[in-house]
Amino acid sequence: MKRRELFVAAGGFAAAAALGKLEGTAFAGDHKHDHSHGTNTGLIDAALDCVKRAEACLNHCIDVLGRGDTSLAKCAKSVTELKIYCTALYQAGIINSEYLKKIAALSEKVCTDCEKECRKHKKHQTCLNCADACVKCLKECKKLLA
Repeated sequence: MKRRELFVAAGGFAAAAALGKLEGTAFAGDHKHDHSHGTNTGLIDAALDCVKRAEACLNHCIDVLGRGDTSLAKCAKSVTELKIYCTALYQAGIINSEYLKKIAALSEKVCTDCEKECRKHKKHQTCLNCADACVKCLKECKKLLA
């Protein structure tokens, strides 16, 4: 099989999987057992929740910005950074990376900054939800770094 054919086949497989055409096929996200074996579970969960809440907050900020209201511009930047670092934290936690503590130290700062920015927007529940997720992730980072 030529390299090009391999890429085409892989792309077709991915497209079929995304469309749910491969019934009965197991994918990484389909099964329910825990790969972390108890290691970093609180940190992993908190980081993933942070990413989810940041995504919702960013989408809200974009909606508000789209209406011409620039009051959430700093919040949008802050949650974008949060998504980057908490995604890295989540992934590093999953594999128990040797760099996990370094990523946690950076994430701790990013979570603190994002939480402060999101708290400024008291009338936006999505921002407050993100701030609460930042606090939880921050606590987990501090536990790891203690």
